[in-house]
Amino acid sequence: MLYPIIDRRENEATVFTIATNRLQGSRAVGGRLTLTSQRLAFTPHRLEFRAQSWTSDLSEVRRARTEPKGTGVFDGTLRVRLAVETTQAIEFFVVKDPAAVSGEINAALSA
Repeated sequence: MLYPIIDRRENEATVFTIATNRLQGSRAVGGRLTLTSQRLAFTPHRLEFRAQSWTSDLSEVRRARTEPKGTGVFDGTLRVRLAVETTQAIEFFVVKDPAAVSGEINAALSA
């Protein structure tokens, strides 16, 4: 399997899983973004063996929004991106429809 599956917690249900690139340092790393009933998690695909996974409990996610285009060639900023604001940092993801994905994440936060 190219994409590892996140370990499920008790009573945790998957809302969606989508292909994404996550900004790590100066480059975008390929993988999957998974929204569950309890958290948001990024798992890099197996070819990205140096990449780090990332997870945040939904209680630590403040909001999701879109981020305007930038000028970087390898960091995914040539496209409008998904920005996830947590209590710790802002994480950036390149997804197919960042406005729709941010809406789903925000709906899960208010549920």
